[in-house]
Amino acid sequence: MNEEQLMIEELYQAIEEANQGLLSPYWQQYYSNMLEEVRDTDEFPENGEAIAKQLREAIQNHPQISDAEQARRELEQQGSELLFYRSADFGTLLEIVYTPSKGCFTCAVEIDSTLPKEEQWQRALELRLELRKWTELSGVEMKTIRDVLTCAEERLAEYLPAEETEA
Repeated sequence: MNEEQLMIEELYQAIEEANQGLLSPYWQQYYSNMLEEVRDTDEFPENGEAIAKQLREAIQNHPQISDAEQARRELEQQGSELLFYRSADFGTLLEIVYTPSKGCFTCAVEIDSTLPKEEQWQRALELRLELRKWTELSGVEMKTIRDVLTCAEERLAEYLPAEETEA
């Protein structure tokens, strides 16, 4: 199977998921970006415009799952629990996950590297504020997850100017 056929197959799968309401905003953006990247090249499928239209219509005609719900479903299938999830844009997120079988917590922090530094700082500050609010309100025993919260704070601090890391 060549690259064009793989792309078409992937796009038809996305249309099927969108028709079921299972195409989260992250994946909507992913497929939109995929098509835009190849639009004016030989890689753009011959029926690319028709496929793009089908995808847009499927998204518009069916309420879609949120990014957080998508992450929660995927993690539950793996036997993990999503405790905290925030995303600010296509490339920015913070999540905290608990995996009971391993008895461990993990964090994932991503800030969109294509954004200007000032916007990266703003996204990191917003995520840090959301995490701190959640920490206060969640009811999770803090001594249990202290290490993962520290990890998340340290990862966010990597994106901040020095004077903001102490706040």
